[in-house]
Amino acid sequence: MKRPVRCFFIFVLILGGGAAAVWLYYLPAPKPVEEIDYKEIVRHVSFVDEKSLDEWEEKRLSKNETLCSVQEMDGRGVVRAVSEDSASGLYLKERLSFRDRPYVKWDWKVLKFPSRTEKETLKNKSEFDFAAQFYVLFYSRMILSSRGIQYVWTEQIPEGTSDRSPYTNNVKILVLRQGGEGEWNTEERDIAADYLELFGEELDKDVVAIAFMTDADSTGTAAEALFADIEIGYLPVIEEETLEE
Repeated sequence: MKRPVRCFFIFVLILGGGAAAVWLYYLPAPKPVEEIDYKEIVRHVSFVDEKSLDEWEEKRLSKNETLCSVQEMDGRGVVRAVSEDSASGLYLKERLSFRDRPYVKWDWKVLKFPSRTEKETLKNKSEFDFAAQFYVLFYSRMILSSRGIQYVWTEQIPEGTSDRSPYTNNVKILVLRQGGEGEWNTEERDIAADYLELFGEELDKDVVAIAFMTDADSTGTAAEALFADIEIGYLPVIEEETLEE
């Protein structure tokens, strides 16, 4: 059985520091009373040519642009993101209901970490650069309260480390990978579980966009990463059934 369709219209305002504010109004469909025992893929993005990026929009966070191009590498289509003292990312607008256990899955690979003069941390604005980052952005009616999760691949910070963004309390950072330059890895994240862990609250906001980014502007150096096969949808959930007396 298909999940309910929600009608909506949308426009986006982008903030610095990787956060995005999305103003969105919609008429919610009734919450279904049923058992969902399958993984539902809402969208799978394969990068086969430059047209694969047509629906993605760029957000530049420095004077220089991170160059993103679709290429064939390692026998697959990828987005190659090359940063030379730059910070910009690509984002895709897609709505996922918080009620239905949304998830995101992607493949990524770091080719070059940014060079540093200080120890790598999640708190240091002066060297806040990461070769590979992936974002999940949430709906908000108010621009200053929009929230996001920033997944990062670091060179030195241990996997599982988390913190708030040094730019805003509304973005939480979670380290998924440490080191391993030149290795492909696949991530699949239960967004509601990560939201609870990072914000300390149950997820009550729809996902409205995803994004990926490579930057090296704070260090004034270079970084490079590959992104491939992005998938979003819903994990199996069980809706509580209404019992008749």
